Amino acid sequence: MMRQKIFIIILIIFFLSNVEVFAQDELRLNAKAAVLMEYDTGKVLYYKNKDKILNEASITKIMTYYVLKDLLKERGIREEEKIITNKWALPFDATKVGFKKGENITINELVSSMLIHSANDSALQLGEFYKSITGNDISEAMNKKARDIGLVNTFYINPTGLKEKNKKIAENYTTAIEIAILARKLLKDYPEILDITSKKEWFYKNIKFKNTNKLLYIKKEVDGLKTGHTNAAGYCLLSTEKVLPKDINHKDFRIIAVVLGASTESDRIKDSKKILKYGEENYEYVKAVDKNEIFRFKSEMYKKGFVEGKSNRDEFILKKISEPIEKNVFLYDNMTKKIRKGDEIGKIVVKNTTTKEVYEYKLYSTEAFKPISFFKRILLFIKKKIKFISW
Repeated sequence: MMRQKIFIIILIIFFLSNVEVFAQDELRLNAKAAVLMEYDTGKVLYYKNKDKILNEASITKIMTYYVLKDLLKERGIREEEKIITNKWALPFDATKVGFKKGENITINELVSSMLIHSANDSALQLGEFYKSITGNDISEAMNKKARDIGLVNTFYINPTGLKEKNKKIAENYTTAIEIAILARKLLKDYPEILDITSKKEWFYKNIKFKNTNKLLYIKKEVDGLKTGHTNAAGYCLLSTEKVLPKDINHKDFRIIAVVLGASTESDRIKDSKKILKYGEENYEYVKAVDKNEIFRFKSEMYKKGFVEGKSNRDEFILKKISEPIEKNVFLYDNMTKKIRKGDEIGKIVVKNTTTKEVYEYKLYSTEAFKPISFFKRILLFIKKKIKFISW
């Protein structure tokens, strides 16, 4: 009996300590870590080892882009401005354009080659440009930006994501959740990045450089964002797409998928497709409140015997397709004064009965409602008192 009790206790401890693991393994991913986030709300829809600190390789370059865009905006520098290039010593297998020293190239072309082809010489050139303007190393700005956003497990030593020898920290590191948070913030501040990352190729001097993100060729909805690979990081991919609405009672929404540490390029594609499909098939942005729906409340305090209200806009909520919602409407207490059209008179409360999430929206009067006279209010009050006493 004693052995049975000990065995049951061990099972319970094992189960509780592995609840997260079981939940994470739902999609049976190859990657070491993954996250699926909805862009508008920032809600995490799926994760595996989301807080595990890992190397991110060239996904780094979205932060390089971020701080560069901040600089251009702050200093009023046009992206058409030309830069004279240097020749960079890079590992033989590092992705690059292969600039010669003294070439003239625009900031925009450097950015495009960095994000589309993952060109490391372009990232280094932009880092040098950043330092020439500010006097500071771009990695310092990247780390400051990370802190400002609230990324506590992210650190950069360079703008490329490549390994550096003879350094205490050899490669940039982060977590899947912090990449998703960064991508969401970047898309809010500079949504034009998608105009670049959605391109399947980039041309320079009549040479075609293909986008390293092969998911663009496989899944037409995908429009970004960045690949990454080093021996330490494995195969990584930050992708995003817009999920289109089914009908007028739904609206589109954007999802952001992060895959870190996959074993092969094929695995990072498979895992990313799985995560994105999970978001498409299991979540919806459904209309919870219709702006044309009118709610009527009986009220003896007003001449018409009722007041009416409605929302001033359609309201949508993100939820799992399988999760039911309930809706309740409330008129504010002690409504006795004159109501003008458009006055706030109550609230609409929507509840996700599975997650217990509650959403509240204001209710506005559809027209003007005049209250009954003061004398009639007195009579109504007396009538209610008498009814209460007789009861």
